[in-house]
Amino acid sequence: MIIDLKQEPGKNGLHGLENGSNHSDRKVTFTLENDLEFPKFRKNRSLWLRMEMNRIKHKLISLSYLLSDWMFLALLGVAVAFISILVDMMVFSFQEIQRKTVSIYNIYGSDQSYLLWGCGLLGWCGYMIGLVAASACFVHYVAPQAIGSGIPEMKTIIRGVILVDYLTLKTLVSKIFGVAMALGSGVPIGKMGPFVHIASVVANQMCLLAAKFDSAYREESRRMECLAAACAVGVACTFSSPVGGVLFSIEVTTMYFSVRSYWRGFFAACCGATTIRLLRAYVVETEVTVSAFYQTSFRPDAFSVDELPLFALLGLLCGILGAGYISLYRCVVLFLRNNQYAKMVFQRHWIVYPIVISCIFSVVSYPHGLGMFSTGRIKFGTNLRDFFANCSFIVTSSDDLVCGAEIYSHWLNRGNILLLLFLFVLVHFIFSIISFTLPVPSGVFLPVFVLGAAIGRFYGEIIGLALEDIHIIHPGIYAIVGAAAFSASVTHTVSVSVMIFEITGQLHFILPVMISVMLSNAVCAYLQPSFFDTIIKIKHLPFLPDIPPSNNLVHTTYAEHIMVTPVKFITKITTYNEIREAVQTGLRLFPVVDSKNSQMLIGTVSRRYLTVLLNGKIGDHPRKVEAEKRVRQAIETIDNHFKDSEKELKEDRRRILSETDFVTMQRKKSDIVTPLSQTIKPLGPGEQKNRFLVVPLPDVTEPKLYLPPVPSSPTIPVENTLKRRNSGTRRNALFSLRDMDEKSAKDDHGIEHKTIHGNANEHHTIIKNYMRQAKKYLVHMQFGNNKKGSHDNNPYDLSAEERKVWEEEQLALQLDLTENDIDPAPIQLVKQTSLYKIHSIFSMLQLSKAYVTDCGRLIGVVALSDLRKALEHTEEVIKTEKKNSVSHSPSSSNVVKNNLRHVSTNVIDILTPPLEVARGTTLETNTVVPDVISSPKEVFPPPPFEPRSSLRQRQPRSINFGIEPRKRLVHCEKASFL
Repeated sequence: MIIDLKQEPGKNGLHGLENGSNHSDRKVTFTLENDLEFPKFRKNRSLWLRMEMNRIKHKLISLSYLLSDWMFLALLGVAVAFISILVDMMVFSFQEIQRKTVSIYNIYGSDQSYLLWGCGLLGWCGYMIGLVAASACFVHYVAPQAIGSGIPEMKTIIRGVILVDYLTLKTLVSKIFGVAMALGSGVPIGKMGPFVHIASVVANQMCLLAAKFDSAYREESRRMECLAAACAVGVACTFSSPVGGVLFSIEVTTMYFSVRSYWRGFFAACCGATTIRLLRAYVVETEVTVSAFYQTSFRPDAFSVDELPLFALLGLLCGILGAGYISLYRCVVLFLRNNQYAKMVFQRHWIVYPIVISCIFSVVSYPHGLGMFSTGRIKFGTNLRDFFANCSFIVTSSDDLVCGAEIYSHWLNRGNILLLLFLFVLVHFIFSIISFTLPVPSGVFLPVFVLGAAIGRFYGEIIGLALEDIHIIHPGIYAIVGAAAFSASVTHTVSVSVMIFEITGQLHFILPVMISVMLSNAVCAYLQPSFFDTIIKIKHLPFLPDIPPSNNLVHTTYAEHIMVTPVKFITKITTYNEIREAVQTGLRLFPVVDSKNSQMLIGTVSRRYLTVLLNGKIGDHPRKVEAEKRVRQAIETIDNHFKDSEKELKEDRRRILSETDFVTMQRKKSDIVTPLSQTIKPLGPGEQKNRFLVVPLPDVTEPKLYLPPVPSSPTIPVENTLKRRNSGTRRNALFSLRDMDEKSAKDDHGIEHKTIHGNANEHHTIIKNYMRQAKKYLVHMQFGNNKKGSHDNNPYDLSAEERKVWEEEQLALQLDLTENDIDPAPIQLVKQTSLYKIHSIFSMLQLSKAYVTDCGRLIGVVALSDLRKALEHTEEVIKTEKKNSVSHSPSSSNVVKNNLRHVSTNVIDILTPPLEVARGTTLETNTVVPDVISSPKEVFPPPPFEPRSSLRQRQPRSINFGIEPRKRLVHCEKASFL
């Protein structure tokens, strides 16, 4: 057999393929001289095919990873865009009903009827109060975590803090419908903050779903990247500004941002912004579906260089007003928490506060009442179109600046335009702050954006009126600059300038916008922290502050000054009792050392994994298995005992019956039986009708054999009596023990049982006493500690005393933690690491704790709260720098922690319930933690996101144990991320 497949370039034959090289660019042929070489050809061809398949497989895997990442981000943007359109449709429907109530008065209220005016006022107020109250109740009872903005909380989550139930589906539903009803009511709130929260929840749920198919989404680094992209999508889907949304989300949510994640945010934000602009055609009746939200049409020469000082002055003014806005918000919140009358009314009855505030604002904003002087248009956000208009509210000599009839109908026919603008700024300055304290989902960006536009319009109208004869002023430019400057001052961001360009669709005013934004941001940052940082401090969220400027103490304070010692650790070879003591402390992560003497740090292990080990040893299932094993052993013991006793009774019965038969055979046959020859008397007519016939026995006077007395029923044989007694007793042992014990006790009372031999009575007494003891033992075990509604097929359980003894035996067993159980790379600090370096490490790596070592020996731990305390109280930390007080006893550390905790939890705000922070970031051992052993079925759901504890890119085992350990935990826990 000859196949002409010679290799043309060279004569290396099959050596290239045998060595595993890939010659895909050559034409390889083989020559088979005879049939003996054909198996060799098939072998090498299969090798070549296998190599090609592996190469194609690797390419497909790489392509699938790339496509999965891009598809994930695209689906995230599209999903959030659809949710945004859904919320806009609901808000539009709610506000359309509100608008129709006003239009009815316009039609039928020409006669100035006070009754019709009062009915319109009641309808307006009732509708607004009803929607606000419905939103507050829905959010309060479904998921209180949906109250507020969402940006401060996401800032802490991305930083590494775990907020319980903040990224769940329940919170998503509560946020969507709560913000729709709140916006539909007409109160001056926004939706940017809520949509940042909504996008983050969607990203978290998508990560949970994608983790089932791709293990990369289990990594916390990937989850944090998805959350950062989700924040950008939330901003982009509010104003359809992808570039500004990415920059704004980076500024308000992160301190250190990974540049390699930049494209993720841009791509997801572009997908969301494109989708929402295309979908606006179904909500907004407009032909141009891809235009900006508030498109402007200013000329390139709309301002001159001479106006730059005026823009700078506007920036300074907006910075001062922004600081006042933040300060007033803090005062309102503290007043509601600390004032006696406010606590008496609002804190006890939380629903009263949203009803009162919505009632007051509805009266002030009624279009045919005070609202005609203070609110402008009916819909709060639509006033931006009037403020950004390329015209002047004050009629000037220039015809180009005269506003159209549409704007005239809302502003110019109501009196002095400057007074109207001033009232608008004053009313919404106050009520936007108060509305943000309502227990409903709300955002702050849109109110401050509209307020800044009103301030800029008011400022521009005054400048235009003052310089009417000297220079042509475009108040719309000042409105745009004011909106950017005021919102930048409140949020402490510069990216608002990019957002304003995308919102308006023009770049002609980039220079005045940048000047005013920088000045306003600098002034407000000097006077007050940002609005989001203020919320973090008010809500006492654990967030690491920035290093104070010009503070040299951070370079002279070291890790040994702020660390907590001693540290609760676990040895590599430990006992289950030590594991239970560690689990009961409530910490989420434990260091593992080689021994108690050397304390060399070799890794960390999580509380969740220790809980699984503990439940697998002394939990419900192993305890009930042990109980069932003991029950079976007891039943087998009883059965074996009865088998032996029955065997003895049968032998005794056979012996006695054999003796009885021998004596009976000695009797005369005439005395015992009737001879066969004896004629049988036929039955009479009356006797044939009866089934039974009683025949008297003949009187035998001869001496008979003496037999022991038998039981009272002479018609029941002795053998049947023994069998029935024995079988009944066995049924008692196998089945209903408690009931049969009572029944047998009643039957045995007052009855003397006779047996064939004299010692049988004593034997039955011994058996009966043993049975009673065995049944008492089994009754305690049967259905002992089963919970109601439990579906466990094993009905047995140990009693309290037996359980205690059994647990002590199991807890005394030793356990050797393997490498798969331990994260071998925890973050370590030397004791001379400065506070500045610790802050940088915690910020960049998003850590929650780091262990302090001295030549590898564990000496302490620094948690996020310890670092925050050190930054806030640097002076107190330096005082402990003396040599005798460097040891930092746990009592002194706990005193400071208790003081901070007392300050942070001194007042509980019922209107905005505090968020629950997952424990485990501090070493607090005085907190009562539910005993996992006494409640073995207690589930410890994993938080939405846990802080990193490893420098490596992979997820450390101390968080989710990697891929292999996670498979072992699937049966005992439910994946649920903060």
